[in-house]
Amino acid sequence: MQKKLIALAVAGIAWAPLSAQAQVTISGLFDLGVQISEQETAGVEAKKTTAGIHNGAATSAVKITVTEDLGGGMKVTGYIETDPALGSNAGGVFAGAPNWLQLSGGFGAITLGFMNNYALSASSASQPFGTGFASGYNGSFGRLAGINVIGTTSATFVAPGGNGVRDIRINNSIQYQLPNMGGFTGGIIHKIKNSDFAGSGDGVGQTQFGLSFSSGPLNIAAAHSTIETEAVGGFGGTGSDSLTHTMIGANYKLGAFTIYGGYTMSEASNSADVDATSMNAAVMYAFSPTLAAGINIVEVDDDTTANADRDLFGLGLNYTMSKRTMAYVRYQSGDKNSAAANSGDYSDIAVGLVHTF
Repeated sequence: MQKKLIALAVAGIAWAPLSAQAQVTISGLFDLGVQISEQETAGVEAKKTTAGIHNGAATSAVKITVTEDLGGGMKVTGYIETDPALGSNAGGVFAGAPNWLQLSGGFGAITLGFMNNYALSASSASQPFGTGFASGYNGSFGRLAGINVIGTTSATFVAPGGNGVRDIRINNSIQYQLPNMGGFTGGIIHKIKNSDFAGSGDGVGQTQFGLSFSSGPLNIAAAHSTIETEAVGGFGGTGSDSLTHTMIGANYKLGAFTIYGGYTMSEASNSADVDATSMNAAVMYAFSPTLAAGINIVEVDDDTTANADRDLFGLGLNYTMSKRTMAYVRYQSGDKNSAAANSGDYSDIAVGLVHTF
């Protein structure tokens, strides 16, 4: 027993200088449940039921945050997130999600790395389901059109129809964030566009501006992205060398109700490639401090010759079991391509549990 106490004391002395300079926090979230999915292709319906599948309501993640106070109101923060594929042996790539280093102070914040962006903030302001089922901003239904830039160095062009795309974050970026001024804040994120050599993806650049306002019951967030490529033939050989995504989302709390709305627009330099808008309306109602339900309706209008309009109807139910644990039910259905008969209908149900730590 005495040897154990001596060992603990020595360990405490060894760590004392580090703890005096920096604070290290490990946090995260686990989301696991059962999902039932049904997809129609060429008039044939296929159904799949999977137990122990993740991210029905939130993104499973393990997060490490390191913060050092530099004095004079300045601090440096390092952040690494890993999003594991819970429920399987697929694991997850270490630091495969946001990872960045930030210097902040009275001037605002300068961040380098792979950070969540203003488009994600605009989507989150427009509906209550984050990037999970029923949100219209998850892997199975992205509201945007043309370029999917999540976690990629070389943005991928996606033709009209199908799942749509998202703009959440992009590699090798630099961000300047303004300080909060009476509820207003904003900033710019930029990824440098170089000449595209050996297919490295450096030939794709992105500049995004963001602005938000939060005061009392009202929250508004907007983002505008311009994505450009040096690749011969443009994105995916389509001829478009640039594309823009414009997004705005807002919500207002009125008693037990929270009302949401959002709008997006995607346009390519060649409008024959990408020309689409979307609108959504959502509401969340708190029956009690522990039980809440919501609905989200999304319509995507594709104005290219493909006319691949899409829609989503989503429902969600949250039951808060404790400060850290929530049970949920999610449902979403719709048509991923109204121009293609008997090929776009889908429906998904998820029942699961979320635990944060």
